[in-house]
Amino acid sequence: MAVGEPVTGILTLTAGSSAEIKPPSGEAWMIFNILIPNGVTEVELYITNGTDDILVDTNDASWIYYKFIITDTHYIKLVNTGTVDVPVGYEGVKLT
Repeated sequence: MAVGEPVTGILTLTAGSSAEIKPPSGEAWMIFNILIPNGVTEVELYITNGTDDILVDTNDASWIYYKFIITDTHYIKLVNTGTVDVPVGYEGVKLT
């Protein structure tokens, strides 16, 4: 994947679990949209280094037009505190 190319994906955040948006080693990404279905309010967004989690927001809608610069040591963690699985999409661009 070349610098400037889109970074996109869809994952299933299972009930009571967490998932990461994390580039491979040596890459940096800017994630600017994290998409969740309307009406879902049980997802928490963290920035983490794998040890320390910083709660950024608890959703009441998708996270649109944010700018998260992430690497394999500084990345996004999503936590589903609800009882149903939630599909999550993300959109961004490769920086390095």
